[in-house]
Amino acid sequence: MQIQPTSHPSKATITSRQGQSRLVECRSVAPMRFLSPYFSDEAVSLILSSYGGGMVQGDQILIDLHIEKNARLFLGTQANSRVYKNDRDLPTSQILTGKVEPGAKVVFLPDPLVLHAGSRFHQQQHWQVAATAGLLIGEWFQCGRSDSGECFAYQEYESLIEISGEKELWIREPFSSMPETEDPRQVGRFGDANLMLTLFAAEEARSILTEALEPLTQGQREFTQVPVLSGQAYRPSTVNLRALVHLEDRPVSIFRALGKTRSDFDPIWKALESALATSDWLGRDAQLPMCRQMHRPA
Repeated sequence: MQIQPTSHPSKATITSRQGQSRLVECRSVAPMRFLSPYFSDEAVSLILSSYGGGMVQGDQILIDLHIEKNARLFLGTQANSRVYKNDRDLPTSQILTGKVEPGAKVVFLPDPLVLHAGSRFHQQQHWQVAATAGLLIGEWFQCGRSDSGECFAYQEYESLIEISGEKELWIREPFSSMPETEDPRQVGRFGDANLMLTLFAAEEARSILTEALEPLTQGQREFTQVPVLSGQAYRPSTVNLRALVHLEDRPVSIFRALGKTRSDFDPIWKALESALATSDWLGRDAQLPMCRQMHRPA
């Protein structure tokens, strides 16, 4: 998957001063912009937003993040990341590169990526993580505007996530979906689910997945490699199917879940919030945006 990035990335640098994290550099380049609302006393928040409420054909977004020693960052999105119809063969693309220095902690939990009918989207994440640092990132994918009956009507989706140490690549996770040529509902893909969440934890973040999410996988199959979830292997439906795997030779753990609606993932976000709301991570008063949305009045 080759992406030609823009020459001017959006950039942000987070540092730690006197035990508190500070945003010391922040430059947004259209069509993406950073927002930085208050999150907690310990962590800086950066929210990825767009000027037009989504990404259109031809948009090329490049994001460069530097999280310095002992700093803490929560990275999220303002709402669902929408990619609109492509009718001129101009794919939308986004590349995010991050460097996490020793002792730093980074949590990136975006809202679902929603690909509209006829859209094409390529995205990549490349992270370098130092020893004693912690990285927890999520990739949350929705089949389309499923509430209105639109599922897997996009043209193409390609994703690549790479996490490296200071000297070697730890994991390279590609994903590709082209509904016109390969049925996403087949065994080994989505089955009858509409959303897929994958969480990657590196170095110090591995214990977060174990503490928070291992109880949610009890009674399901144990995996020795990254699972491709297929409900037909041990239950008739893929909804609420969850799996956690720890890579034996690399400091990376992976959690994957399928669901029919966003509410199927509420137990995951509640468990993660409890594990992350500590002085060692995001701060005792930290609230994940997904959990705040659960308590909004209808």
